[in-house]
Amino acid sequence: MMRVLLLRVAYANVIVALGGLGYSVMACVLAGVAPKVEYVLPGFTTIFAAYNFDKCARLDPQDAINDPERSAFIARYRWLLVLFAVLGLLFGGVLSARAGALGVALYLSPFIGAVLYTLPVVPSRRGMLKIKEVTVLKSVWVAAAWGFGPGLLPVVLAGAALDHAALMAFVFTTVRVFVNTVFFDLGDIAGDRAEGVATIPVRFGFLATRRMLHLLNLGFGLVMLGFTLSGWLPPIAHLMNGLTLYAAFYLSQAKNEHSEIGFTCDVVADGEGFVGALACLGVLALT
Repeated sequence: MMRVLLLRVAYANVIVALGGLGYSVMACVLAGVAPKVEYVLPGFTTIFAAYNFDKCARLDPQDAINDPERSAFIARYRWLLVLFAVLGLLFGGVLSARAGALGVALYLSPFIGAVLYTLPVVPSRRGMLKIKEVTVLKSVWVAAAWGFGPGLLPVVLAGAALDHAALMAFVFTTVRVFVNTVFFDLGDIAGDRAEGVATIPVRFGFLATRRMLHLLNLGFGLVMLGFTLSGWLPPIAHLMNGLTLYAAFYLSQAKNEHSEIGFTCDVVADGEGFVGALACLGVLALT
């Protein structure tokens, strides 16, 4: 019963939006500022709006191949979700406008990124391609939008310095979401291959991609460890770096192309940011 409920919440793009909220909390922690509601809530509303645009407003037929259960749920509730997404986008925009044009630009980056993601804006020898059709760029684009939104926006809203801590908040969010995004592509490899979408797993193979994700996850974890031990990041970054182990667990669930990782993708992987934020808030509450 709980599994079904969690999947319904995931299909409504609430868990992924909670991930946006979570990364906003961790960005504040890295920058040494209190994660106040007005700083971190826009991280939820911008991701909720972006993913509801991508999944609900345009109803990509490819999603019906990769995840028919989610597509059926969205077809039933799509306009209700779109309504909540629009209201949330406006509310978060008001909060972000307190930081001026930069705040609004960072806030809208995931939503604008989701719109451009589906448009033919990349020139190639075959003509104009959609961002989602370009190997590597597809995943980097999504991850960077998270980095500018939930990663950097809370630091700007808090009025913190745009220093090495702010840069690390951006990089931390971007790398973690890149691993997450490509992991989703492992689960969608059959549908993407059938549709001719050249994701990283389709282009380089399932096992090679999984190996790359493990190496990137571990390598970035070691970088975080080094920066924290050197004093470049606050000690609580050790706790945030626990997400390296968290990601290693969900990556291990993708054993081959036939692995059923739908629940792992939609709930475990997308909940990564929220889990990290809960751990940080728990420690902060005790200190």
